[in-house]
Amino acid sequence: MKKEQLSDAIGNLDEAILQETLTARAVPRRRHWRSWVAVAACLCVLVGCLLTLPLWQEEGYGVSAPTANSTTATTTTTATTSPNSGTPLKDVDILGLAKYPTMAQRPTGEEFYAGEAHDTWRKELADRRQDAEAHADGMTAFYTKTMQTFLSGKAGENRVYSPLNLYFALSMLAETAEGNSRTQILNLLGVSDLIALRQKNHALWNGVYMNDGAVTCRFANSLWLAEGERWQYDTASAQNLAYNYYASVYKGVMGSESYDRALRGWLNDQTDGLLQEQSEGLRFDPDTAMALASAVCFRAKWTEWFDAEKTTVGTFHAATGDVPCKMMNRNPCGFAYFGDDFTAVRLDLDDGAYGMTFFLPDTGVSAEQLAGDPQMMEVLCNADRSAIGKYVQIDMRIPKFDVSSDVDLAEGLRELGVTDVFHAEEADFGGILTADNEPVYLNQVNHAARVAIDEEGVTAAAYTVMMLCGTGAPMEKLDFTLDRPFMFAVTGPADTILFSGIVENPQ
Repeated sequence: MKKEQLSDAIGNLDEAILQETLTARAVPRRRHWRSWVAVAACLCVLVGCLLTLPLWQEEGYGVSAPTANSTTATTTTTATTSPNSGTPLKDVDILGLAKYPTMAQRPTGEEFYAGEAHDTWRKELADRRQDAEAHADGMTAFYTKTMQTFLSGKAGENRVYSPLNLYFALSMLAETAEGNSRTQILNLLGVSDLIALRQKNHALWNGVYMNDGAVTCRFANSLWLAEGERWQYDTASAQNLAYNYYASVYKGVMGSESYDRALRGWLNDQTDGLLQEQSEGLRFDPDTAMALASAVCFRAKWTEWFDAEKTTVGTFHAATGDVPCKMMNRNPCGFAYFGDDFTAVRLDLDDGAYGMTFFLPDTGVSAEQLAGDPQMMEVLCNADRSAIGKYVQIDMRIPKFDVSSDVDLAEGLRELGVTDVFHAEEADFGGILTADNEPVYLNQVNHAARVAIDEEGVTAAAYTVMMLCGTGAPMEKLDFTLDRPFMFAVTGPADTILFSGIVENPQ
């Protein structure tokens, strides 16, 4: 018997039979031995059916078996929270919660500097980061192209964007697509096929992810499906997203307030509420077939804190005029980098694996011009950046800031060559939707990001939400061309007719 038939068998069991079975458990055996036989028979059927249910309907994804073409993911044990901090939501089914890798916690006190716990923690970090570095090929090109595209805008506007967050979201989109739609996404991501994409995502996710009690660099992915018969999904594809991308899967009524609230709750949970204002406007359209969401939350402290008592009020020369701001001050010795159009300084966070680099454009050069500068990318992505670096005493004054942005990346993705997915006639999402579904296209790509710094460190968050919508029932078309004499009327309140007339010749 097929899995689907067995699953249906569970749903079709007569409620009266089930009730009789439950009642039989309370009756003495000597009087109702036949009921116990019925109990055993029903339990055997139920157990047999449950053992054959698709794995992606079980409670955990990270530990389910991979598909034939997937790479081996890290064994996982710790589940994420459900939407809205685990609060039950009406009409929203949680089909499965992602499970994250277990990680050695950073030792505290004297153990941090010596002992087996420290050695275990340090070795685990080194192994994961080495694997991430081995799969970093092609990422510089992706960073360069997307930063050039998404950091452009009006002068005077703050712009914030998370390249890695978008990379994970586009990777999941590639898994749901097929044909030329998938090829265009893979070309932008810089990989040749899905096997390479899964390997790269796995390495980057595990290499950058941190939740050791001192640094938070937490990623989360999710898939949102539509309830009802309108859309049919490929079970293996959903399981693949769950296994290879640590994605939780939910199902609900598109366009309902409960499902909208679930999405916003999930995003707020995964970003620690840092983007609550931006997520407030997110809603599913009734024609949404599914949505993909990816989020990142980051918190880390400077290796050397700024002294709050040395923070002073300074002047920031904005494009729209001078504005006062709080300037943090430090005088460290360290490397500064001198490009043809900028000077840059990097400040280490935590153990130095994380950091924040500030680029000051030379006079006459705009900050936007640096977005795709090869030397800028060399400072950020090249381990051997000493060619343009010099060890100096730095008189550092950096403004405290809290900047955010909320944009639709659709137009930028089109400019970067991802075009087919935005057209119902050309988009191919056969990677997750069965062949008998109506055409689906990528309707919007919402990206919100926020970065704040103060004397202690950096707090940041970002999310990308991709809405895939159906075209709806075809509308009857009317050809209405006023190319012969016609009548018109101009009406007002209370159905008053203000003007009327007949046009015989519009000239």
